[in-house]
Amino acid sequence: MATSLSGLPGIASVPQGHEVPRRVSRFTEQVAQFVREIKEVTVSGTSYITAVDSNEGLAVNAGSLGTVIYASGGLQVGASGFGVKLDGASLTLGASGLKVTTPATNYITAIDASEGLEVNAGSLGTVINASGGLQVGASGFGVKLDGASLSLGAGGLSVAQRAYGSLYVSTAVNTVCTTAGTFYKIGGTTTSILLNDFTMPADNRLTYTGTPTITVMVICTAAIDNTTTTANQNCAIQFGVDGSTVAASQSLWSFALGGPGYTTVTTIWVLSMSTNTYIEPFVANLTKSGDTLKADSLKMVAVQIG
Repeated sequence: MATSLSGLPGIASVPQGHEVPRRVSRFTEQVAQFVREIKEVTVSGTSYITAVDSNEGLAVNAGSLGTVIYASGGLQVGASGFGVKLDGASLTLGASGLKVTTPATNYITAIDASEGLEVNAGSLGTVINASGGLQVGASGFGVKLDGASLSLGAGGLSVAQRAYGSLYVSTAVNTVCTTAGTFYKIGGTTTSILLNDFTMPADNRLTYTGTPTITVMVICTAAIDNTTTTANQNCAIQFGVDGSTVAASQSLWSFALGGPGYTTVTTIWVLSMSTNTYIEPFVANLTKSGDTLKADSLKMVAVQIG
């Protein structure tokens, strides 16, 4: 039992010249015992680690101002949550210290074929998709690249320009319209000018080689020469898609006088193109069979618009 000083007699009560009584000697022993007991007193653990639990982790002074580390709730300073809290973080305590792995919600949350790459779209984050481009934040604040071709690969995120292609007739030749009203591909040697996600595998042909399906505007303008002498011939030009002509893309004109002589005609069309879809210009004499037409000048352009 611990000894208190209040229970000890006063040494001043011993008269001078008398022998120190036995009780004084006993007092000395009690003081020594009291000192020994003081040395053995331990301070309360509230200044140190108070708990280590598999569910709650490491608690330091959790009862007052301290630190709590949870696998699910992250790092908290103080029982009230004052300090730093990393909700849902993955925490690892190793030889090099405390390692905090950021939860997946701070990174890519979705990759979808139609919506593209989504990062924290639920709050302030980034959305990248093929139709809307790049958006930062749910409100769309940031940079938007409409219609860009975006791909995520081993080298990171690549942004491609819009698809386009163009060609022109460098050497004109006759196109024989054997049967009236039948469309024939316009002949001639053609040269490509600019190609991006398009190729020119054959004369007067543009083939789309990109991956996503796109919307394309195609424009063709040609100076068609009537090489015969017959007057009053009605002619037409239209696009062919994968070898089949599209009647809705047709443009008409008439040779009122006999040839030779040319008329300039232009046709425009908008179509959807997937990988390896190709377009070509076709011409027909709607009035006379066996007629010969020649594109003295022809230019065809395809540009992605969506």
